[in-house]
Amino acid sequence: MRRILSCRRFSGLWRLPAFIVFVAAISFEARADIMAVDAPVLVGASISFSPEWLSHAQKDQREFVTALRGQKRPVKIETIPRNRLHELMDEAKLDCILSSTTRPMKNTFKAQRSIVFKVELFKAKHVDLDRLPVIRIGLLANLAKPEVPFSGKVDWYPLRSISQGVQLLASRRLDVIVADQTRVAMTETDMVVSAGLPVLRYSEIALICRDIPPLRDFVQAFDRSFELSKPGM
Repeated sequence: MRRILSCRRFSGLWRLPAFIVFVAAISFEARADIMAVDAPVLVGASISFSPEWLSHAQKDQREFVTALRGQKRPVKIETIPRNRLHELMDEAKLDCILSSTTRPMKNTFKAQRSIVFKVELFKAKHVDLDRLPVIRIGLLANLAKPEVPFSGKVDWYPLRSISQGVQLLASRRLDVIVADQTRVAMTETDMVVSAGLPVLRYSEIALICRDIPPLRDFVQAFDRSFELSKPGM
């Protein structure tokens, strides 16, 4: 029987899976109008918070995005390549970003509330991984290989999308894929389940804004909106 090794849990930067959507060309200008009371807050995110994503998201993820969009001050969320988020913040072309909390940023103010994405292994139903001489793992092509809890031989295969990975699992051309629950749920498959192994990585994503008075007020109002929604308040 294949020996399953313990997988170390840690918080850290994780390149999120295929629900990330890149925008080919977006023109940004310095945010000179943010001081106006009714000016929308421009938030950059590498995740596309589409209606489809929201309908399949975990409860805390959905509550976070709904609360952000429901603030008294208008909010505009732009989907931006991950590697440009910090650059645009440094240039004051974004007011806030939704980003990993592990990367330090100067002159910013972070919300207390955050959301966590669990990246784990998924397999086809009724497949016994312990009986396989080689584990074929599908991973999005732009991601680094994580440590996996298998002691035997593993082969890695690049994926264009999580949907492709799910299809390859269903056709038994892969044994497991690396993904998060929300993105797998978006495929609406009943053929793929969690492999029941330790979570590979946790990625904590927070609202991080430039530290200027109107945005500090915005972040504090965002945090208060969660306090006000607690039962009994």
